[in-house]
Amino acid sequence: MKSREIWASIEAHEALVSGLSRLGQMETACKIFATMRAMGGMDKRTIYGSLVIGLSRAGHVEEARKFWSEARQKGLLLTKSVFTALVEVFVKCGRHKEAYVLYMEYKQLGRNPDAAVLDLLIAPLALNGEVETAHVLLQELITIACVRKPNLFNFLIKGFASEGRLAEAVKLFEEMPASGVQPDIRSYNYLLEAAGKCGNLAKSLEVYKAMKMSGPTPNVVTYNVLLKYLDRAN
Repeated sequence: MKSREIWASIEAHEALVSGLSRLGQMETACKIFATMRAMGGMDKRTIYGSLVIGLSRAGHVEEARKFWSEARQKGLLLTKSVFTALVEVFVKCGRHKEAYVLYMEYKQLGRNPDAAVLDLLIAPLALNGEVETAHVLLQELITIACVRKPNLFNFLIKGFASEGRLAEAVKLFEEMPASGVQPDIRSYNYLLEAAGKCGNLAKSLEVYKAMKMSGPTPNVVTYNVLLKYLDRAN
């Protein structure tokens, strides 16, 4: 086959890989990619990006990671959207610690992930014994994006509560207004849980009184938490 014909065929293969990846036809896309490389196709970050995103969306974690690592080894710096898709599939599969390792690797390349990546990582880390790491990521997120909703703060307060770390939960709760975020009913309930776990009945009652005076209206969860720890205190 003539050189011009070979390159035309390679370009056609590249287009097929990208198109099939967008359609989620990853088995065929990977086979065509292998054929393209056997023909002498050049390594392009757009092709690797298409494969990583397609494999990530299809839930093929290991294959997506393999192509991501291969691109890195070849010096191809994939885009932030590709990285976000890869992190997302790791989180969805419950592999949040590995997702965090990816995040650190990405930063070591001199790249700053989008706020979406931090948003993906904070909750699973906070709720699975990595609350300190989640706290660091939340502080980083606050510096690069406007955090308006209390959800991420709540996950951290809940994480501290699950470990009986009342002081940290209170500190984070008090930091919310300064960050432009108003505590909601879950914020108060998680703080009540933290106080109860630590046996600090006075703090529990203080939080409850604050809710009655100026916070959200107590709900069933609020009273269940209060009654649970009041019962234990008696």
